[in-house]
Amino acid sequence: MVFENHFKTYFKFISLFVFFILCMEIVQMVTYLGSFDTEDIIVNTMGATIGYCSYKVSERMNTSRKNLVSMGLSIVGLSLLMFLIAWVFNITITPYLENTFGVY
Repeated sequence: MVFENHFKTYFKFISLFVFFILCMEIVQMVTYLGSFDTEDIIVNTMGATIGYCSYKVSERMNTSRKNLVSMGLSIVGLSLLMFLIAWVFNITITPYLENTFGVY
């Protein structure tokens, strides 16, 4: 598979990221300095995915003018896609959680 190595490194990165976010959420819950919120984990993971993909795109690009435009458009497109996903999450899943579990 062409992207096999990329999937492995992404999986390692995102697994480590989620582990540390879970640790932080547990510390918040135990110390009463915040609350354990699964939505924070999801949103932070989406942000980490944007950052990881942006890094990988910029890592492959040269600094020539043509490549800078291509890299910029790729980053903007990926950011818009993730914004759309977050927006859909906010208008669908958040109301469900509020109605079901009384969150917020």
